[in-house]
Amino acid sequence: MNKPNISIKIISNSKVVKSIASRKIRRINKFIEANNFQNCLYKVRVTYEKGLVNCGEYKTKPELIYALKIFLDI
Repeated sequence: MNKPNISIKIISNSKVVKSIASRKIRRINKFIEANNFQNCLYKVRVTYEKGLVNCGEYKTKPELIYALKIFLDI
């Protein structure tokens, strides 16, 4: 099985402020650490293979990190 593709979008005031998509977990972690947005929505989508997807919307950074740990079995 290949590494999952992770996509994150940060939405503030109904506009996408930042987004990233990568298979590298370290790159995703650095992106999350570097961005400190307030009152925003984080949309996450993890694609394991065709037809097998986990996705969700989170309001805080700790919720986002917890979801990624669960989705990626870290």
